[in-house]
Amino acid sequence: MIVRYPLKCAGCETISVLRIAVTDREREPFSFQCAECRQAISGVHVTDQERVQILGLHELRGATVASSEKGARFTHTYCPDFATEIAHAETLGLSPFITASMRLGSDLVPRMARITMFFNLVSNDGEEMQRIARNFFSENWDHFAAGTGKYLKDWPVAEPIDRQRALFQLLELMVGTLFTSEGHVELITKMSNFLAGLAAKSRPALLGFVDDALSQHYLSESRQTLVEIILRFLERADDFRSVLPFWNPADPDAVFPSDLTVTAPRSFHELKSLYVDAYEAVARALTVVSALANLDVRGHHDNYLTHPILGKKFAPQSMGEFHKKSHAPKLAYLAELPWLERWILPALEPKLRNAIGHNSSRYDATTGDIEYQLDGASGFKSISYGDFLFSLLRLVRSALQLAHLMKQLYVHHYFRNRELA
Repeated sequence: MIVRYPLKCAGCETISVLRIAVTDREREPFSFQCAECRQAISGVHVTDQERVQILGLHELRGATVASSEKGARFTHTYCPDFATEIAHAETLGLSPFITASMRLGSDLVPRMARITMFFNLVSNDGEEMQRIARNFFSENWDHFAAGTGKYLKDWPVAEPIDRQRALFQLLELMVGTLFTSEGHVELITKMSNFLAGLAAKSRPALLGFVDDALSQHYLSESRQTLVEIILRFLERADDFRSVLPFWNPADPDAVFPSDLTVTAPRSFHELKSLYVDAYEAVARALTVVSALANLDVRGHHDNYLTHPILGKKFAPQSMGEFHKKSHAPKLAYLAELPWLERWILPALEPKLRNAIGHNSSRYDATTGDIEYQLDGASGFKSISYGDFLFSLLRLVRSALQLAHLMKQLYVHHYFRNRELA
């Protein structure tokens, strides 16, 4: 349901029509800028869910409610559940829900069911999932067992391998509705088969790599930081609500529709740190990935090729040297594992990461467009806020997938310890 309010801008007195969607939340904050003078306009749309009443706009700033829509020049459609269109008053678009329905057809209902399930899990169990993970990484096993026992009845957690399995079972429960697809499952299976193949070729070589990765903390730090990225995403899940109907886990590299815009509150400055940290976590995990490629192709995890483009300028002699080098050139080493490259490489956009990390990106609060520099002083690229959110979703998906790889390496470590005992 869409409710209309004519608003007179306090800055230039231009009348704009605010079309705001009624949601299942009694207080729906909104904000936008006057299309004429960029006056910030904000407020809260209030409803009484129990009495099924619309109580109107409260805490309105930057504008007043006009007596009518006469003379309205602009329209702002605000919908936190769907990305939408901004149109002039005389050429109003359809409601965001109808627009999404026309785009997605019969696929809209199952998508919304998955999204509803996801947000119910975040709302009801997100904080408990955070606590379970904190107890896992701090090795507080009594509280970890109590937390997991609420969801996984009679699940064994006495052994390290079982504790890890419980943690990842709950992670997949929380985010699986957004990221699980046939291809995702096939990738996790491929990882398991790949490591089994390495063990079959030379188990001592695989375990030697695992020992080296553990002694230098690459394996433990990657597993923890990748999981922490997923948990931080859960804390910011509401920021992604309006783009999720257009996110397809079976086609995660699809671009965000160019004719749609996010009108829900944009949190670019708050999400920048998550983007940079997610990129760093995925890029640092390439130390383990590249070492596995070395082990598979050349028989030892420290046996690196020189860089295919940079040559001797990037020629690590060990996993430790590789880990210390800059991230962007590392992406070329994914080519030796093409089955993993096609999932991870599209999520890593070095130029966008550097622009955001070095504060050289330009963010337009009116349109939500983000402009960042390419090679050369005059080269720039612009992406929409929806594109940015899609890029973050791809990074979180990659973090989940690489966390599974770290988990499976730990399985080989756990089984070795059990045999030695």
